[in-house]
Amino acid sequence: MAETKKQAIEKGLIVDLLPRIICVLLAIVIWMYVVFNSTPDYEKSFEGISVTPINAMVLDDRSLTVYGDLKATVELVIYGARGDITTFSSDDIKATVDFIGITDAGEHSLPITIELPDGATIKSYSPKTVTVNVQEVTEKPVSVVAKPQYSTSYIKGDAICTNSIGQLVESATVSGPASELKLIDHVEARPAYDGMLTTSTTAVGVKLVACTKDGTEITSPYIGIVPRSVTVEIPIYDEKEVDIKVDTDSAALKGDIKSITVSPAKMTLRKKIVRDVTLEGVTSIVVATFNEQDITGMDKSEELVLPVAMGPEYENMDGFETVTATVTFRENSDTVSTLMTFNCSNIKIDNPHGKHYRLLTKSLEVNVRVPKPIAIVLSDTYNAFGNFRLVGSAEDIIDGKIKVTLEIPEKYGDGIVAVGEYFVEVETGK
Repeated sequence: MAETKKQAIEKGLIVDLLPRIICVLLAIVIWMYVVFNSTPDYEKSFEGISVTPINAMVLDDRSLTVYGDLKATVELVIYGARGDITTFSSDDIKATVDFIGITDAGEHSLPITIELPDGATIKSYSPKTVTVNVQEVTEKPVSVVAKPQYSTSYIKGDAICTNSIGQLVESATVSGPASELKLIDHVEARPAYDGMLTTSTTAVGVKLVACTKDGTEITSPYIGIVPRSVTVEIPIYDEKEVDIKVDTDSAALKGDIKSITVSPAKMTLRKKIVRDVTLEGVTSIVVATFNEQDITGMDKSEELVLPVAMGPEYENMDGFETVTATVTFRENSDTVSTLMTFNCSNIKIDNPHGKHYRLLTKSLEVNVRVPKPIAIVLSDTYNAFGNFRLVGSAEDIIDGKIKVTLEIPEKYGDGIVAVGEYFVEVETGK
């Protein structure tokens, strides 16, 4: 009986204690809620809040720019309910300055505006303003310089800058604050290569950088360059001394020539290396050609001063513009030379546009080279040369002269040529 009564008392105590514990826990929860959510003056400090500019694009419309980096930061104290304030971070706070009111160059003190999330109030912040240096945006033309960085065992040429359609780019326009533009002397294109180059190369889309006179790069977000990039053509050359040759472009004349010597005998030749093709296999080069018009007769030898003319892929590094070719003819030639006299009856001047002129030349002697078999035929033909004519055109009158060439009857075929150049004199009138 006693044991049963004891158990009943213990059970009653447990039943009575449980509600008490629950009440205490609820009281704690309510207290914490009141502390964290109802206390209106809980404070929190923040440092290093970056100031962000807004409406900066209005400066572009007014040809203005902020010079220098805007690196202002704000120290801030906010307050509010503990439950709200403790959840806020620096990312929830926004500090800005508005450029919309700036209309001219100079130093401007702009107020800093703070934006807070809901539930927070500013207690204090510093600084209240930020000073910005606003300058006019100006522009000026500068030269473009190619400065490729590479190594090669061959001769480096002067690199050039071109645009996308191959046009030469010699200048660019830089724009920005006047205080920075005065430092800019030129802009450079600086393609760089790690390996050794063995052939001419083209670098596409090379960025232009602003530089001082001594080549120091000027790095600034406020500097604009037009064009922004170029194509850089990097020429590499091979150079070699080779023998000089002179040739004739007349197949008939070749048979009469015994030898041709040239002075000077050698030249320093330069060639741009393309696809690794060098001067390795080149030992000589033909620098001039001649034909019957360049010689005055068929004597034993003749000295011709001829202009140097080579293909565009070669350069004459010695710089001489003419060569002297000594042409020696064979003693037993297959041709003979004869003088032909042409008078007004066998000088024909074409005049398709009816120009007014009067032929002053009454007769003209022409040195003609004739193959021996044809010469025999001509010698047996009466008035054989009567069918030959000198022809020219009134459209080609220069300084009162018309150049004439020998017209040969078809029945004699090839091989008959006039040696030298010939002109008739005319008088022009209205």
